[in-house]
Amino acid sequence: MNGRKNSRQDRTSGGVSPTLQGDLPIEHERRSALCSNFSGRRRADGERLKWAQADNFHCPEQTFMAGGGKPLATGRGISERMAAESQVWYLSRHDLLTGLPNRSYFSERLTETLAQAKNQHLAVIFLDLDHFKNINDSLGHETGDTLLRAIAKRISPYCRPQDFLARIGGDEFAIVIEGLDDAGSTGIAHNILTALAIPFCFAEHELFTSASIGIARFPQDGMSVDDLTRAADTAMYRAKDAGRNCFRFFSSDMSTRVHRRLSMETELRHALDRDEFFLRYQPLINANSGKIDSVEALLRWNHPKGGVVGPADFIPILEESGMITAVSEWVLHTACDQLKYKHDPLLTPIRFAVNLSAHQFGKNALLDTTQKILSQNGIDAQNLVFEITESVLVNDAPEAKATLRVLKEMGVQIAIDDFGTGYSSLGYLKHIPVDILKIDRGFIVELSPTSKNAALVRAIVTMAHALGLQVVAEGVETAYQLALLREYGCDQIQGFYISAPLAAERVKAMLKNESNSLLNLQPV
Repeated sequence: MNGRKNSRQDRTSGGVSPTLQGDLPIEHERRSALCSNFSGRRRADGERLKWAQADNFHCPEQTFMAGGGKPLATGRGISERMAAESQVWYLSRHDLLTGLPNRSYFSERLTETLAQAKNQHLAVIFLDLDHFKNINDSLGHETGDTLLRAIAKRISPYCRPQDFLARIGGDEFAIVIEGLDDAGSTGIAHNILTALAIPFCFAEHELFTSASIGIARFPQDGMSVDDLTRAADTAMYRAKDAGRNCFRFFSSDMSTRVHRRLSMETELRHALDRDEFFLRYQPLINANSGKIDSVEALLRWNHPKGGVVGPADFIPILEESGMITAVSEWVLHTACDQLKYKHDPLLTPIRFAVNLSAHQFGKNALLDTTQKILSQNGIDAQNLVFEITESVLVNDAPEAKATLRVLKEMGVQIAIDDFGTGYSSLGYLKHIPVDILKIDRGFIVELSPTSKNAALVRAIVTMAHALGLQVVAEGVETAYQLALLREYGCDQIQGFYISAPLAAERVKAMLKNESNSLLNLQPV
């Protein structure tokens, strides 16, 4: 099997080719003197010999005699033993799925290359396929295996004969490059990304893929195999952080970020137990009345030493580490508990939104947990909004549809957050029970009547209203932006111009005010 995403193990499948090609131990050259009619072909490769058709060792039917006239071995026996040893050697150093060298052989080759490198240019490239897990999960491992073989075949021509390409993990490849400077390594990385941009066609499937590439150089980034591979791996993850489908050279500051990230992950594992998380609520106002329609629950982390940490710094770590599910449950439970009116049940509870992670979406546990928490706190499901991103709908469409339908039956509303920055496919809006579109702040920042952003905002509002959806403009920071968005027909407004995120008691105090209007708005 090709292995799931983030797996560091090389799980392979496939048959053994009858023609084995690869380096053979030097001992085979010494033993070949026993075979007067050996049919294999070889070519020199430094101190090793590369053999073709290694399973075709042949010696004539000849018996070799020991002292005293006792038979020692036959030519056929020697040939069969040499062929078997060659096959074992090959299988231990090659990936059977793609035919490329494996991680063990890669480390062996890099060790030898470093021993001879001296002052010449040497680089190590790590290549990790982006979102490969989605292929396995949606189309099956057989299709994933087929794609991996095709990828190996496609990128091989962009490696020179003296370069060494290997498959070192489920969806990871590595290349040892000799004799090229940074410009040469850049050229190889760029050519590989360009080649992978061409879709792969298998039967009825047209698959698109990309890769994140990290490059480490000898000697400035490391002198040993461990140092260079660690540096290349770090640079590769930096490419992923930069948006994927790109390459990055290793730099010393990356190590600092990696250590900080590891330290933060360790600290986050204790944050929930130590009550270091807290919530703030940002109001969303009705664009016509200026009154508070709902609030969005925003997670914050009070680091014991560093103070309050913004969500952009720690939420990606929660998602990658798998801690996001437990934290998201805590957010929902805490928001329900803080926003309900414990002492005045006659007051209408406020509608509130909670962000839903892609890691928990589509799981049955989400539905059970949501129903349980709402019931425990006496909250009507109609007062809950789950915010999800477009990528959830595209990557997990069948599961997303099923989960959304059940949530809809419960009364929960669904909002698409950061609309317009992801896939922005209008097709899913027809088939999935979405209630709200939240226009990304990137369209609001430079909003003006003659800008392209204005045309896009108007188009989104028109389309959403035609589908019966509400539209929220987030990131509003000026009166000018507010005026334009009201003119364009946005239903709700969110941003620092309206209000900064507030504690729950501040929000409930505003709601008790009969007017509870944050702005004195004139009708549009």
